[in-house]
Amino acid sequence: MFRLFDPVIEFFRPLPPPAIIPAVMLFLGISHSMKIFVIFFSCSFPIVLNTLDGVRQIPPLFIETARSFSIGHSKMLFKVILPCALPQIMSGLRISLPISLIVAVLSEMIGSVDGIGHYILHMQRIFNISEMYAGIVMIGIVGFVLNLLFLKIDQSLLAWHAGWKTGQ
Repeated sequence: MFRLFDPVIEFFRPLPPPAIIPAVMLFLGISHSMKIFVIFFSCSFPIVLNTLDGVRQIPPLFIETARSFSIGHSKMLFKVILPCALPQIMSGLRISLPISLIVAVLSEMIGSVDGIGHYILHMQRIFNISEMYAGIVMIGIVGFVLNLLFLKIDQSLLAWHAGWKTGQ
């Protein structure tokens, strides 16, 4: 299955998000759907690649044990595969979090009439430097808070994993 989608993933993965914004604007216009698509496109690759890596790292013994107990496909997915791959999936999500913020601001700078990216660019153009830096600092604060929230979610979802790694 991986070999089927690998060429497609490897073709689209190196495309820089700023390069696809003009093309997406042609199809979706200057709208929120354009921003959402560009963010989704940019963030999907770290999540997909980490998920694939997490699934590939599942010990074969886990799969064989589940099969020997005649566990069905859906139960194996939710009881074996997903819990084993979840740490890698969460790593992909954590990598994608700042990428989403960067691409959101970038798409607002390039193709939007509102948002913090548009605000920063507008303040730069009218030489209101203090307001421009205030916008930049606000993005840093938002990124910091989002990371803290994500770490809390990660710790609650993967509390079992921290104990499992240390052997507790």
